[in-house]
Amino acid sequence: MQLKSRPAYKSQALSNLVNGLEAVCKAYVAFKEGVATTLPPTYWQAGDTNPIVTRLRAELLLLVLPRILGVEQTDPPKTGETVEGYLIRMRAAAVARSDFELLSRTISAAREISSSIAGPGQSLIGQDYTSFLYWREGQNAERAKRFFEAALAYRHALSSATSAVPVEFIGQRLDAIEKGHPDEFRQATDVIRRYYDRGITTRADGTPGGLTIPAVSPQPTPLRTPSPSASPTP
Repeated sequence: MQLKSRPAYKSQALSNLVNGLEAVCKAYVAFKEGVATTLPPTYWQAGDTNPIVTRLRAELLLLVLPRILGVEQTDPPKTGETVEGYLIRMRAAAVARSDFELLSRTISAAREISSSIAGPGQSLIGQDYTSFLYWREGQNAERAKRFFEAALAYRHALSSATSAVPVEFIGQRLDAIEKGHPDEFRQATDVIRRYYDRGITTRADGTPGGLTIPAVSPQPTPLRTPSPSASPTP
């Protein structure tokens, strides 16, 4: 969407307010048109503390989050649900279903929203994100049959565990590696004891680049049903 150029405002507060409203407007129009866009971070925009911008941004997030999470057709926000409440519910649903793709998208979205408001390195779910990153490393290493690296990653995930990845899930994978690949498990345990027992450092969040809103997924073409009166071709 191309907005008309506007004159410079004498009031910085008014300029910030207009910038905040414009960002929400552009993201909303792109979302409705089904194209990919980015909702920029707000921590540097003083105008976003305006209650109008804050409310509109929250309403927009509730619209776009189901598409971001890949649940647009199945799990929309409930009436009266907040952004935080919706993300907590979706995270719990992902854990209950062992749907780690959904869990990944939920934690990533929550991290981006949190850090974009608080500023670089200030995400309120940094520990959740760290725990999940180690869990995902373990999953990838295990699929690649790199069981020593998988055991290391799972031990890190266990040391930084939060409700994002229940310790029961981590324990199950460690038990499986210990039984199926005892040498690699023992090596990983020795490394953890020698070098990593001093604690796990939360990974840096980096500078938030804004919340990416994907393009709408194309609807599958329905299969044509043969006419009841049609006879099979001999």
